[in-house]
Amino acid sequence: MVEHAAQRLARRGGDELRPRFDVPRRHGPAEPGSPFTQHYSLEYNWNSWTFQAEYLRFRINYENTGAGAPPSTKLIEPDSWYVSAAYRFNKWFEAGTYYSEYYADVNNRQGAGLQFPSDGSQKDAALALRFDATDWWIIKAEVHYIRGTAQLLDNADNPVRNGDGWWMLGLKTTFSF
Repeated sequence: MVEHAAQRLARRGGDELRPRFDVPRRHGPAEPGSPFTQHYSLEYNWNSWTFQAEYLRFRINYENTGAGAPPSTKLIEPDSWYVSAAYRFNKWFEAGTYYSEYYADVNNRQGAGLQFPSDGSQKDAALALRFDATDWWIIKAEVHYIRGTAQLLDNADNPVRNGDGWWMLGLKTTFSF
């Protein structure tokens, strides 16, 4: 997905971001500047309940090779986490909720120094309803209240960059075959 966004940016005539996914030979924090990934997750099922939690942190170097611009490398170190709970009422209906937080830079969680501090983080609270119409067809609706814009692309004209929250409705259908 990162490569796709970089290609899209390049087609619009902007700088090209080429991610380098250097996989470390060891797990956990490495020397400053070297890439690493930490990923922890839990899931607990009890009767008709499912509880989940997850934490992800990584470090990656981006090369900026824009047309006419001198090449540069930028180190990014985001992290994110979520907790969720869902209850299955019967074989065809489930309701759930989750809360997540994403920070574009673990060393600058407040977005200090950014033109729009809301670009430094994104916090999301959601409610979801899932309907299993058949064994192979799922219909899902989610309502989200989101504060922050850190995970949005093409953000320049976004009216919620002032720090106000915003609402999102997601509708999804899945066919399994």
